[in-house]
Amino acid sequence: VAARAPENAGGRHFLDPSPLVESDAPEVRAIARELMARHGTPDDRARAAYDYSRTMLKFRNEADNHGAVYALQTGGGDCTEYASVFAALSRAMGIPARLTAEFLFSRGEGSFGQPNHHAAEAFIGGRWLPVDPNLALDPSFGYGYGFGGEDKIVLRREGAWVWDSWSQTRSPNMKAGVRWSLRTISTTAN
Repeated sequence: VAARAPENAGGRHFLDPSPLVESDAPEVRAIARELMARHGTPDDRARAAYDYSRTMLKFRNEADNHGAVYALQTGGGDCTEYASVFAALSRAMGIPARLTAEFLFSRGEGSFGQPNHHAAEAFIGGRWLPVDPNLALDPSFGYGYGFGGEDKIVLRREGAWVWDSWSQTRSPNMKAGVRWSLRTISTTAN
């Protein structure tokens, strides 16, 4: 997935604290100050936030979505916490960032490989860059900083999407079917 042009990059919304992205928390601000002291450009700082969340957190499955503060206090989490730490550190350093909620498809059959996944985007160089510090833990997924696999659909930007978590924890016997169709839209000018 290539970098995208912004839909509304100018608003403070992507710099302010929000649920799961507590960029004003003392824990977040202290780490952001350390990163800013070592990295001067917005791209270097965003990459440092990505590296921090990718290397300093330990993966563990979470039944609920928690934010950056929880992840920093407990030392880990799942995709939601990885993305939240990245976005919170980025915002604390003055870089617009937002969470994304995604469907990840399996290879071949058109089925979901991971029906509920969270990653992030950072506004760098006039574009939204996809960032996935969690799936970057395994290079075979093809996700990382500024790139992120071809088999995904971004369902929501900013905030968490919890269909899978909700259905498994609140209603374990619930069965759901999802139908979709994909349409390719050309982005080249005629």
